[in-house]
Amino acid sequence: MADWAVNLITLIDKEGLSLKKWKVEKAIRSRIYICGLQVIVQLTKDLIGP
Repeated sequence: MADWAVNLITLIDKEGLSLKKWKVEKAIRSRIYICGLQVIVQLTKDLIGP
């Protein structure tokens, strides 16, 4: 089912367009993910207490 998406990404990559976009999106996602983890850790510490 996801084969068409992979094929599309491969085609776009041949044009050299999506690789940069993919890396940027990946960087943004990991940054959001890390921030989310930090927030969860902080909330957990607040709930548990000192």
